[in-house]
Amino acid sequence: MENNENKMVFEDISSSSPNSVKKVVKQAGKIAKTTAVEVKKASDAYGNLNHEKIEKVIKIISFVVAIGVFLLFLVAAGIIFFLDHALIFLSALILLFGSGLALICLYLIYAQGYMIAQNKEILERLGK
Repeated sequence: MENNENKMVFEDISSSSPNSVKKVVKQAGKIAKTTAVEVKKASDAYGNLNHEKIEKVIKIISFVVAIGVFLLFLVAAGIIFFLDHALIFLSALILLFGSGLALICLYLIYAQGYMIAQNKEILERLGK
């Protein structure tokens, strides 16, 4: 007795594929590689563009923050002065404290931008 149900037939499919399919697969692989290279170049250029002028942006932010802090204390001193003219000494102290705090903020934030600029210059001179 012969059991025909359990017979397995193996076929070599690699030899039966036409040459045109192999060419298309190779061409698709080449296109994928060149596309990946182009995408990497574009993303690197975009990343460098974003960080190219970051030190100038940080320096501008430092001035904006310092002016904002000074104006906040100026308004507070003005409100106290207009509520009671006898508190002119207190409003002058608030204005003095606010201008000192604004200068400290300016110095600390501006220093960060300056350090980034110096670091970039060092890296450019080293050729990295």
